[in-house]
Amino acid sequence: MKYTERIHNTIDLVSSLHANQKRKGSDTPYVSHCFGVAFILSNYTSDEDIIIAGLLHDVLEDIPGYTKEKMEEKFGKRVADLVDNVTGPKEDESGVKMDWLTAKEIYFNKISNGSLDALLIVAADKIHNMLSVISLYE
Repeated sequence: MKYTERIHNTIDLVSSLHANQKRKGSDTPYVSHCFGVAFILSNYTSDEDIIIAGLLHDVLEDIPGYTKEKMEEKFGKRVADLVDNVTGPKEDESGVKMDWLTAKEIYFNKISNGSLDALLIVAADKIHNMLSVISLYE
C-alpha cells in the first residue's frame, strides 16, 4: 500500500473515532481490525479510495453521530458511497432497533446489489474477522 497523506489522515481519524473500543472477546483495540482490513485490501488493489473505505468501513455503523454526509465532505462521494454500501442497518426508518434477522436480510440484499469494489471491502472484513476468531481460539 502506498502511504499517502489521505491514508495518513484516515488512520488518524479512525484511530480517534474507535479509540475506546475493543474487539469482541479480547482486549485488542478495535482499530486494529480497521488496519487489518486495509492491509488485506492492499494485497488486491492499489485504489486509494477502496483502502480508505476499508479503514472507515465500520464508522457509519459504530460511531453515533458520524454521518455519510460528514464522511462525503471529508473523503469524497465515492468513499462515502462505498462505506454506506457495506454498512448494515441497526434501526428502521422510525428509529426502532431492528431484530438481527431482518437487519441481516437487508444487509445481504444491499451487498448483493453493490459494486465489486464494495464486495472487495466486505470480503476483506470477513477474512479479517475469521483470522481474528482463529487467533482468539488458538
